[in-house]
Parts: sequence; structure tokens; C-alpha cells
Amino acid sequence: MKNILGLFIVSCILISCDSGDIIVTSFELEDSKLSLCGSDDQKVLYIINNDNVYETMSLEITGNQFEDSLQNVLTTNVSDDITLAFNNSNRLIYRLYDGDVPSDYFCSQIPPKEPRVVDEYQSTSGGTINIYTFFNDNLASDDADGDGLDNSEEGWNAAGVNQLDTDGDGIPNYLDIDDDGDNVSTKNELTTTDEDPTAEGLKDTDEDGIPNYLDTDDDGDGALTRLEVSSTILNNPTAFAEADGIPNYLNPQISTTQQEHNQYISHRINRSYRSTITLSDFKLVKQDGSGEEIRFSEYNMGYFESSSVGFPQTPQQSDSSN
Repeated sequence: MKNILGLFIVSCILISCDSGDIIVTSFELEDSKLSLCGSDDQKVLYIINNDNVYETMSLEITGNQFEDSLQNVLTTNVSDDITLAFNNSNRLIYRLYDGDVPSDYFCSQIPPKEPRVVDEYQSTSGGTINIYTFFNDNLASDDADGDGLDNSEEGWNAAGVNQLDTDGDGIPNYLDIDDDGDNVSTKNELTTTDEDPTAEGLKDTDEDGIPNYLDTDDDGDGALTRLEVSSTILNNPTAFAEADGIPNYLNPQISTTQQEHNQYISHRINRSYRSTITLSDFKLVKQDGSGEEIRFSEYNMGYFESSSVGFPQTPQQSDSSN
């Protein structure tokens, strides 16, 4: 990778007879996969490169700019687009070092003494930071709700309209951990063995052609599955079983139900996010007192992919799930 000083020299040669401004549109650290460190009120997005040259690029953002409830997700509770101004609190720093930069360099509470910084450039006030965050699990082949079925198998479409919602709870199947609203998660209703009846390869206990994960009465005994599952152990329905070891909701010989209730399993799912960071109309100033500047019209710093986080889904009561 070429470092920024090399580009600085080349730029000087190319425009030596101009006004002296240096305009850089890209360099090798551009469009990188970024890492993140920091707390709710101060975050650092950074790149470390130890390939032939020891360099880092870091973007420091200070202040409660992001949604607190979604840890490490670069979004707000108002919009997925964030525009910030470069200033003393929000700044870009480029550094060159005299040795390998450790991976935890920006995450250490006490800055390490080594490697030594040999050159540093910092942004000044002026210019903007643009952050756009979107779901990173919203393609046909993704499994947004982690239930073992691709989005496309659960009625997802790219337009995001009229998407399949079997239980009518307001949560489309591709985001619903319990597609039929019967208090047995879709993931647990897909599993089948060689001895189990199936509907197109999916478990279908009552052999009515409707797989269990879409069937509100899995064993066909006339008692709704959600009422044959103990309301006190909704997240482990197989724990409620008769002496023969078969849960009531899968045993057509047992049609007694638990007490009528309106309790449903938790609808929190894990979703992944991707944020793109672009910077525009800013300049970097060398910190050795020389006053050297490098000006950028637009710079694609790169992208940050968050780890999955608990994303709350709020079911609406409906006739089809009662």
C-alpha cells in the first residue's frame, strides 16, 4: 500500500506551478473494512495497515450521536442517515509509525508507547462525515430471523410490500421466529426424523399437508397448539409432555388444553447491520508545524459491519393466532 506521504509528494510535482493547493481524491486505505472501539459517547472507527508500511486511519466521533439501545450500531432512533461536521470533537487522524501497530491499539485504555508515531495528519473544522446504516441480512438468500429458512422461502420480496405474514401479527414471516403464532418457534417445528410425517420435507405431524411451522394445530386434535403448550415454559415447549414422552401439542390422543391465555414467546431476533462512511470537503494538516495540507473533495473511508444484536419485534394480536 502506498502511504499518504507518497501521494503528497506526487501531488506537489503534478501541481507545482498551481496555487499550491493539494487535492487528493483517493489513496490505498480507501474503501476499507473498518473496526470500532469506544463507548456510547465516544467512538473510534479505524483501519490498521502493517503491509510494507505501518499506518492507521481513525475517525473519532464524540457525543451521544447514536441510538443507545442498539449497541455498536451506527444509527439513530430518528434516521439511518447521519451527517456530522468535522470539528474538535469529530476528527480524522492519519498516522505513520516506526513499527507494527497492534490490533488493539485504539481499544487500549492506556495508549501504548510503541510503536512510535513518526508522522501525523489531522482534519480541521469544515467538511462533513456521512454515515448510512442499513440491514445487512435483507437479501433473498439471507435468514434474517435465524429460523433455518431463507428470506425467500418465507415470502420476502425486494420491494418490501405484501410480504407473507401467516399469523397476521404484523411481523412478516421472514422476521418472525414463530410464523404461525402457536408458541412453538419455527426453528423447533422444522426438525424432522426419518420416522416423522413430512409435508415437502418439513415436519407435518397430522399429515394435513400444512407443515407444523405454519399449522396452528400441529397434531390435528382440535385443540390449538398454543393452548397445548404450557404458558410458563413457552421457550421450551417440548418440556411439557405426557408420560409417554410426547408433548401434548404433538399427541392427537391428548386434546386437553392448558388454561386459556394470551401469552406469546419473545419476539426478539438477531439482525446484522452494515454502515458506510464517506467524508467530503475536508482537509488534513500535518502536525509537525510545517502547515502542509492535503485537501479532499470526497473520500470513501469504508464500511463497518456490526455484530448481530437483539432487535425487538412487537406482535399485534390477531384472530389467526388466537
